[in-house]
Amino acid sequence: MKKIFKNGLLIFGILVGFAALLTQEIRDSQSMVAEAATVETRRVWVKVRTGGDNWWNNDNADTYIYNWKTSDGTYIAAWPGTKLIDHANTSERYDTPNGYYYFDVPVVYDKFKFARVVDGSYKGNQTSENNLGAEQNFWFAEIVTGTEGSISLSWVNDTTPETTAIVTAFAATIDTSAEACSVEAAQAAVDSYNSMSSFEQDQFDALDVGGGFTGLQRLNYLKTKYSIVTPLNWIDQNITQQKNADPYLLIALGLITLSSFAFAITKKARA
Repeated sequence: MKKIFKNGLLIFGILVGFAALLTQEIRDSQSMVAEAATVETRRVWVKVRTGGDNWWNNDNADTYIYNWKTSDGTYIAAWPGTKLIDHANTSERYDTPNGYYYFDVPVVYDKFKFARVVDGSYKGNQTSENNLGAEQNFWFAEIVTGTEGSISLSWVNDTTPETTAIVTAFAATIDTSAEACSVEAAQAAVDSYNSMSSFEQDQFDALDVGGGFTGLQRLNYLKTKYSIVTPLNWIDQNITQQKNADPYLLIALGLITLSSFAFAITKKARA
């Protein structure tokens, strides 16, 4: 009888330890989760080559981007599209770390071209149409012009984009306890994250923010710690989650294993 009691205590201790381990696993798993969804986009980076025979920027020209769907011709904005490079405000839509202007295109729009506009009037200068395919979530292009009105695009897509100024600035708002550790700061961080494009969310998710944590891990920690109910609008094509096993499946398998073990040693004690 004493042997059965001792074995019972042993089983109980194992169960408690196992439950604690699985509780931590569940917490870790949940800390990697981001809820809801936002509009998935692909980023077009562009700049205009200057100097030499390049004339695209002459006469204080602006650069527009026109996006449409192959399926039905639906566009984001009527021709010539959306102003992307404003000669009167060269800092708008410009990212200094990468040295390009940018525009985030919802993935349903698979075609784009650039147009040259002066004083709000399209001047008959445009690039050829281009595919915004699913191979990657960003495209670098440089508009090149030359003699006899030639226009072409030079593509540079074999490089990894630098961390953008927006992502760096956002990470800096939660990189110390003094800045991040309050309900107000955590709520502001979630709101700021939700306002970013999916491209910049992807960058922040994988960013090393110190202490062995990624940006997404730290943000979820703050969200949990301060009970922020606002869901994270999150789409990520690139991040592989490290803790993606279903914790509840682990619990079920663990309990089955422990039950079998308990039955075996109890039966042996009675024998």
